[in-house]
Amino acid sequence: MLNKEGMTFKLNDSIAGGTPSPSATSPHPGTPTPPGNTVFSCSFDNDLCGFVQSRNDTFDWTQNSGSTTSSQTGPSADVSGNGKYVYIETSSPRVQGDNAKLVKSGLSFRKIKCLSFYYHMYGSSMGTLNVYVGNTKIFTQSGNQGNSWHKAAVAIIPDPGASTLVFEGIRGSSFTGDAAIDNVKLTGCGMTPSESASRSLSIPVIIPTPASSYIPFTASPSGLRLVGGSWKGEGRVEIFHLGSWGTVCDDDWDINDARVVCRALGYPGAASAPKSAHFGSGSGKIWLDNVRCLGNEMSLDRCRHNGWGNHNCGHHEDASVICSSKVKVNVMIVLLLFTP
Repeated sequence: MLNKEGMTFKLNDSIAGGTPSPSATSPHPGTPTPPGNTVFSCSFDNDLCGFVQSRNDTFDWTQNSGSTTSSQTGPSADVSGNGKYVYIETSSPRVQGDNAKLVKSGLSFRKIKCLSFYYHMYGSSMGTLNVYVGNTKIFTQSGNQGNSWHKAAVAIIPDPGASTLVFEGIRGSSFTGDAAIDNVKLTGCGMTPSESASRSLSIPVIIPTPASSYIPFTASPSGLRLVGGSWKGEGRVEIFHLGSWGTVCDDDWDINDARVVCRALGYPGAASAPKSAHFGSGSGKIWLDNVRCLGNEMSLDRCRHNGWGNHNCGHHEDASVICSSKVKVNVMIVLLLFTP
């Protein structure tokens, strides 16, 4: 459920059974999706619902019902108990590192979308399941997750240049690594662009486990947040990547980098780009280092940098910004539109 006041995205518990989605529904390509409406839904019971096997991989996904061909791996049935699912068959001739990609094209991610799906990753030599929107990895899971279906959900940050959804299965060290997916559903998240621009939103994305505990993932429409300031337009820069927030090192950090951050958060510009953990040291991941923006990029990750997680920094070098106005851009636009 997505609550527009509390911004809470919550899923039901993961269980071996469940109610299957319709086989496939999809609007005409390019048609805007009203908030909360279904873009497509696929149970894989009848076909692949417009997903195609990629040519840029090693092998293909397999549609199946019942158990897979190998023991001690794979599901014994789909989520509903009487339908089909798709999985990667990891027996010979497959070897470690071989990958299979299932691709759905013709999608639009100009607005926030919510993706949900079930995954089954049972086996002592289980590999990795990745999910991409365009070239951006939005979900990853590796290793043996037990003999049950798990439900995952991801709130997808808008990416106007992306048009594909990709599920990638990667074989582990041996044949007991048959990963499967089922009941894939993409919907609008119930929020308009003006709402997403007017708030510093955080949408918890929940992955229930068989024990009904929750692993929270968090994303914001900009993928950025400011921490430790006296108002929302200043603070330590933190960026969201692969399910966790991390900081940015201040090597090469300057006003152009700060301008990109402030504009992405809805402010007209940047007043300064403090270094040396000006608003306090962060903890955990340091995601970016040697960021070199021109100043006109749409988001910080589009600037030149060393690559995700590649750095030689400590948190005493966390980068910060002070944006140039406490009035956000969207508020200024409203004043221009409605002032006589």
